[in-house]
Amino acid sequence: MDLKEIQALIKFVAKSGAQEVSLETENFKINIKTASEGSDQPTIIQTVAPQAAMPVATAPAPATAPA
Repeated sequence: MDLKEIQALIKFVAKSGAQEVSLETENFKINIKTASEGSDQPTIIQTVAPQAAMPVATAPAPATAPA
C-alpha cells in the first residue's frame, strides 16, 4: 500500500463516520481510529511486518599449508 492509498483510506474513514478501521496484509498492518469528538483528524497507527532475517554466510576455515 502506498501513500496515496493510505491517504484515500483516511479520507474514506473520515467521511464514513466509522470509529475504527483495521487492515492487515502480508506486508503490513494499519489501524485508523477516529479522534475524539473535538477533532476532525483521524489517528493513524501503522505497523510494518518484520522481514525475515537473511542467513549470514560463515567464512571457511583457513587452510593449513602443507609441511
